[in-house]
Amino acid sequence: MANIKTESELQPAEQTSGSEFGVENGVLKVYNGTATEVTIPSGVKVIGGNAFAYYGGLEKVTVPEGVTEISRCAFGYCHNLRTVNLPETLTNIEAEAFSGCDGLAEIVIPASVAKMGKRVFGKNDCPNLKIKCRAAAAAPGWNRDWNESNRPVVWAYGSQPQKDQPEAPMRQPESDFNNGQQFEDGPFTFTAIKKLDLTFAVELSKSYKKRSAALPATLTVPQTFRGYPVTEVAESGFEGCSDLVNLVLPDSIRGFCIVAFRNCKCLNKVNLPQYLCHIPKFCFKDCLSLHQMDFSGEGMGMGLDIDVGAFEGSGLESVDLSYPGMSIAKEAFAKCKNLKYVVIDSQRLAQTDKTAFAGCKQLNRVYFCGTAAEWNPEYSKTHFHGADIYFYSQDKPSSGGRYWHWQQGKGGRTPAEW
Repeated sequence: MANIKTESELQPAEQTSGSEFGVENGVLKVYNGTATEVTIPSGVKVIGGNAFAYYGGLEKVTVPEGVTEISRCAFGYCHNLRTVNLPETLTNIEAEAFSGCDGLAEIVIPASVAKMGKRVFGKNDCPNLKIKCRAAAAAPGWNRDWNESNRPVVWAYGSQPQKDQPEAPMRQPESDFNNGQQFEDGPFTFTAIKKLDLTFAVELSKSYKKRSAALPATLTVPQTFRGYPVTEVAESGFEGCSDLVNLVLPDSIRGFCIVAFRNCKCLNKVNLPQYLCHIPKFCFKDCLSLHQMDFSGEGMGMGLDIDVGAFEGSGLESVDLSYPGMSIAKEAFAKCKNLKYVVIDSQRLAQTDKTAFAGCKQLNRVYFCGTAAEWNPEYSKTHFHGADIYFYSQDKPSSGGRYWHWQQGKGGRTPAEW
């Protein structure tokens, strides 16, 4: 990995003759013009490193659709740059791309940005900058020091009307918190976790666990507390809460602890945060009213591990396990008495313990995302105990047999038999 250039190492972009935009193979390597407002030309895919560096005349830049990357120090030390418009095609902003842009007061980061380098806005630069992110939380590919000076950030910007959009709270100094220190706030208790960064775990407060106060019909967990992200549901955080019906979790949450929701008998609906990668032991065990679970989260495609007994004895009626990167441990869905069908592919089967569906007495259909030739008959004996196997066919087959295809509905995709 190349070293990040310091201010002393940065040099102004070299001037070349010809067009004001020096473009090669879709990479804007240098800007030779003198305009105060610049629109990057169409056809550019990457704004190269140092392309505008030290150009003091630049006040506004519009980056068009089609640009996917802003390289390291691309706008470094453009001290008068005040306005930057970024496209929804942008996926990568590299380290120190806007370092030294002290005139920059506001920038909107598209939800499409999957990677952010270190110190994108410098260390102590851009003192008045407010960052507005379309996404609800930082993607896994964002460097943890992308905003090293903790400038104000508004998350999920634009998801509500502007007048209703909450501002990100100013952070208290980390020295105000001790590891493990707890704070009660409404229906929640937040516990400080001090590792590399300060974050918080959330659980239901003691008064609500003792049922001395009534829960609302829908309980929404905030994505921040005192300006720091809420990243974890604590061990036994909502366990045994018989009044909990609908729970909304923010995408800032990266992990559940064991038995986080066990025995929430009335829990009917809960979303899995986008970047969750692990559902731990007995997490949703005996959640009798939980009939559906959506495993289609964007970040889950990087790998979602469903641990031992995670949904054992729950009310699930069907499960779609055909998403990339999933693995299913022993008894993960055991004793789900209402489970009628499973959607799964060959790769997920190879990562599924043979006891994953033990005791699922109503499980009578398996929708296999493959052909009959790809199916191993042993799975019928070891995993699904005689359930009917249906093979995927996008078009209606001309011959007999058991086949299925995807059908789109209001609630998303569901399997339908030919």
